[in-house]
Amino acid sequence: MKEHFARFLGVGIFVITLSCLPARSAPGVVHLAKFSDSSIDESSGLAASKRFPGIFWTHNDQGHSPVLFAVNRSGKTVARYKISGATITDWEDVAVDSSGQVYIADTGNNDGSRDKVQVYSLPEPNPGKSGSAMVQRTWKLKYPSSGAFNGEAFFVNNGFGYLVGKDLVNNGAPVYRFPITSPGSFTLQRIGTLKVNSRVTGASISSDNSSLGIVTEGGAYVFQINGSALRAFSVRPFFTPLNETSMEGGTFAGDGFLVSSENGDLFLFNQAPFRKK
Repeated sequence: MKEHFARFLGVGIFVITLSCLPARSAPGVVHLAKFSDSSIDESSGLAASKRFPGIFWTHNDQGHSPVLFAVNRSGKTVARYKISGATITDWEDVAVDSSGQVYIADTGNNDGSRDKVQVYSLPEPNPGKSGSAMVQRTWKLKYPSSGAFNGEAFFVNNGFGYLVGKDLVNNGAPVYRFPITSPGSFTLQRIGTLKVNSRVTGASISSDNSSLGIVTEGGAYVFQINGSALRAFSVRPFFTPLNETSMEGGTFAGDGFLVSSENGDLFLFNQAPFRKK
């Protein structure tokens, strides 16, 4: 009787332990957590802090208050900041550069009604406490003569801000850029097409500028760019599929590419090409 009970207890402990481990969602992808904060109900962008290890910035999609949330990879909210000094119409992505500037991409254009969009920046807030933060720089961006597009992915590289179109054109995603050396009004310059086969919803560049990560409705891509985003147009990317169309934010996290979804899920694409900071 004691022997049977011991075997049963051991199996029970084993089952409980397994249930606490992250579920593998697909080959090369781990489901890490869900956001525990009910206020984050439509995560649309994700960026790793450069100043505060283990902190990630996220925000909601269109129709929500302009709040920047500091979260950890367990999905717990550490702090929140109300952003002022800008009217945010459709906040789609967030990025952090090496100097500690946070960029807010107010670039969504689902119905094609906007001929101008904005990108804002501010110093990265301290996630040690919640509060408010004010936008310090603004770039007013006009679409080129080719017409308006819906840009849900944004990143910064070598003095330029890059916007990636959500909808595919000519078997890829169109990419536009503008200078960020000083704020002002600019006409976006189309510079190329990324070789992806699913609609683009997020982007991030690694801290060493060696890799560009792209989130799509069908999975995540990583392009080895060796310092220049322009190389992404001529290299073959590494792709890991995941059937999760609500994925919208992504950032490099050291042991993989951390991706958030509008459903509140956090996934880690952990194959070797994604392991960058």
